[in-house]
Amino acid sequence: MGIGSMKDRAVNNFTAKNPTAAFDPASVILIVDLIMQFIQMFQDCKKDADEAVEHAKNPTFLMKRIVHLRTRRELGRKAYKEHGRDMAEAIIEAGGDVTLEEMVAAYDEIENN
Repeated sequence: MGIGSMKDRAVNNFTAKNPTAAFDPASVILIVDLIMQFIQMFQDCKKDADEAVEHAKNPTFLMKRIVHLRTRRELGRKAYKEHGRDMAEAIIEAGGDVTLEEMVAAYDEIENN
């Protein structure tokens, strides 16, 4: 539960969008890292889990751009052009399915690490 279930949904969304992408363990680690960055961003903005779930389910244009920007920063321009957009969209879609229990568990995982 928590970050692991969010990661699983994002990975499934990514492979559905881009089945030809070379999906390796490094991509899974990158997705987990990005999800953790976004949860930390919610915490830094003093958002509680309820507000974070609301923002994840209904991301603004700015939030979507931040996801794409951070994905491009982590992947680099060349890799982002190849499959980074699909990865960013997969993360955004996975956020639409997040539950309050998952977000609370993710908050706890981030705080304990």
